[in-house]
Amino acid sequence: MPRVSSTKVSRAQRDRLAHVEQLLWWRGWVRRRDLVEAFGISSLQASHDLREYRQRHPSAMQYDQSTARYTATAQLRRPVTADESLEEAARVLAHSPRPAAAGPWVGRVALPARRAEPEVAQAVIRAMLAGKALRIRYASLHSNTFRWRWITPHALGHDGWRWHVRAYSADEGDFRDFVLGRIAETAETGPAAAKPEDDIAWARESATAIEVNPALGDAQRRALELDFIMKAGRLKVVASPALQHYALAALGLTQDGQPQPARFARTR
Repeated sequence: MPRVSSTKVSRAQRDRLAHVEQLLWWRGWVRRRDLVEAFGISSLQASHDLREYRQRHPSAMQYDQSTARYTATAQLRRPVTADESLEEAARVLAHSPRPAAAGPWVGRVALPARRAEPEVAQAVIRAMLAGKALRIRYASLHSNTFRWRWITPHALGHDGWRWHVRAYSADEGDFRDFVLGRIAETAETGPAAAKPEDDIAWARESATAIEVNPALGDAQRRALELDFIMKAGRLKVVASPALQHYALAALGLTQDGQPQPARFARTR
């Protein structure tokens, strides 16, 4: 899709042009009113934006007099300024009319909230930046303890659901993860017990090969290949060794390939 216009535009207009393309790509058409309502601009400015987009991408859309709107053409094979992610599609759908009785266009699962107390997160981050050890009172699920301990934090990690701090544990004498939400309180700081560069498992990347269970049928195998964009029933999970087990856990596996143990029981 060739670009023709070389006119410089402001950041605000770039956002509006991207919105034009979002609507063209996901919905298939766009009107002046879409820009007026989304950005609070005048109809005159909306018309100018649509002309600007058409000058830049003349083959991407055409005006339909019968509906008084611009429609996407087959030449719009890939968006240039807009995002192809489904998050963008969800935003477009959220602003599209729909009967109330039909429910929302997009549904999301609201998982239980997991967060750290702001003061805890602040103390951890300040210790990280200062290169200090930090005394914390931590509730450990692994060791079934709730006590004070010294850690030397050096990085934050996120497993897709929760934040944890990567730190050297003075008690165990190694680097490990501490879930921020399980730190009840923090106390004084002290000299660092280890250097960040000593945490080799955090600093380097590795790949773990995953394959479809050979016991599954052909249709099941194909379904997983499509869903996870696999090639010949295989994919690679690339992450640092320190984060690798979180990726495997998201796939329902442990480091040794066994299913994750259940932590909760369902009640009625």
